[in-house]
Amino acid sequence: MNKIRLLILLAMLLCSTQGMAQEDAITKGIGWLKGTQNTSGSWGDEEKFGSCVIDTTAVLDTFHYLGKTDIAYNQGIEWLGTQAIFSPSLLARKIKTLAEFGTDTSSLIELLLSYQNEDGSFGGYGIGNLDTILSLSTLKSANYTNNSVIEPALLWLIANQKEDGGFGFDESNVYLTSLAI
Repeated sequence: MNKIRLLILLAMLLCSTQGMAQEDAITKGIGWLKGTQNTSGSWGDEEKFGSCVIDTTAVLDTFHYLGKTDIAYNQGIEWLGTQAIFSPSLLARKIKTLAEFGTDTSSLIELLLSYQNEDGSFGGYGIGNLDTILSLSTLKSANYTNNSVIEPALLWLIANQKEDGGFGFDESNVYLTSLAI
């Protein structure tokens, strides 16, 4: 009986040590992200606007998920809210992040809907998969339920699935397939 108690105590100790190590790694990562924030409130290379929006929304989504909604988070949200974005994939990211913050995104959703093509896809030639996938994901997050918008986009996406079962631009792509599924 004492051996069992000792094993249980040892297992609990190991689990708590691993949990503390993970927490320490997360804390260090958050510190690094905060240290790389631009003075504007964004993250990433400000000379590459699209990349900057992607980096900023990724950081803000991570902070939101971890409950780290402090000054750095608020500065990032403020920066994102002031950016005029005319790319469906970037706009979808902006909407999702701002909606998680609690911002009214109805006018941004209307702008996103204006990018839907007659065939149901979103965006331009060659990047329709990404634009459509991110747009659909954002509309789902926003509890948007207009089937006259959603159904044609889903049908377009399914029709553009690759023979091998994946999704992508020219060839199947792990990232896009994961997002589509």
